[in-house]
Amino acid sequence: MATVLSGGQEPVATPLTAQEKTLLDEALAVMSYIPGMYRDLGELLNQYSSVIQAATEYTKNAFNMPFGGALPDQGQFGIRFIRAETALSKFYNGATQSTPTLYWKQTINSAGWTTLYNIDLSYTGATNYPATNLKDNYTVLALGILDPNVFEHIVEYQVSMPGKTYPVIPATVTQISDLSYIPFMGTIYIPKEGSATIYTNFDQATVFNGRLFGVEFYVYQYGLNQQ
Repeated sequence: MATVLSGGQEPVATPLTAQEKTLLDEALAVMSYIPGMYRDLGELLNQYSSVIQAATEYTKNAFNMPFGGALPDQGQFGIRFIRAETALSKFYNGATQSTPTLYWKQTINSAGWTTLYNIDLSYTGATNYPATNLKDNYTVLALGILDPNVFEHIVEYQVSMPGKTYPVIPATVTQISDLSYIPFMGTIYIPKEGSATIYTNFDQATVFNGRLFGVEFYVYQYGLNQQ
């Protein structure tokens, strides 16, 4: 299993039942079946299947409720790809937001280090935007940075979490069919009410369409909110 970066605190797991494990397998199968340019997403997700299961078990312990797969019901938690609202709604390039950020597109104004993703799961949300109420309702497992375009402008990245800042890592771009992918040197598990900041070093100003690739786990009723 891939190394899990959790800020130096070891998460506690509650094992999945056989039924929950089936629901997880089914969810990953559905999530990976995206035709066209994302046709190799399934292979990429399969590489992380063991750490995704571990993160599901950490979240089951934290939420103290059963896992409901990709289509959970009341009293359960579910799994889906990380939304821009989760990764960018409180902060955009380090600046506090008053409204949700609904899309992954970011403008990088200059070469050098920038705060690309700044996730705070203790955030109670922007007024009138319930999808941004992350407190007690979400955990996140970030695996890397995924872009439908070929990007060669991220040269390094660094991860910081409460209690621990990890070393600067040179970015390695992997080409997967029509996708460009930078895998993190260790997967990033952000627990309930936790946080993580991902800094990137760009070699020039650019418009960046990359998304934080990974999964988020959410309490059922908060998965219903569009924004």
